[in-house]
Order: sequence, then C-alpha cells, then structure tokens
Amino acid sequence: MKNFFGTALSQVGYSHIKKGKCCQDSSAYFHGKNYEAIVVCDGHGGEKHFRSEVGSKIAVEICKKT
Repeated sequence: MKNFFGTALSQVGYSHIKKGKCCQDSSAYFHGKNYEAIVVCDGHGGEKHFRSEVGSKIAVEICKKT
C-alpha cells in the first residue's frame, strides 16, 4: 500500500458564530496497517439537539476504536 497522509478539520460556520453557537460537527483521520479512513459526524443542530456536539465527538471516537 502506498503511503498516504490525511487530515480532518471541523470548523464553526459563520451563522453559528453570529448566534454564539459552537460547532456541533466532528471529524478525524486515522489509519491502520492496511487502511486509511476519514470519518465525519454531522451534529443535528438546533436548540432541541443541544447535545449534538458531544454526540458527534463520541461517534468519531467510536469509529477510531473500531
């Protein structure tokens, strides 16, 4: 397998900044002996889903451990 380099970044959007909201999305790049992967977890958004930031981070961590 060729050597690859990957990266992942989650950034708070302009509308969230204006409203004083955090970024509810998470992402990560990881690799093993025979694979490369990027996982992206999109938070629900909205007042009703106030734990989306935590949930998306947990989902990324679970994917990294799998």
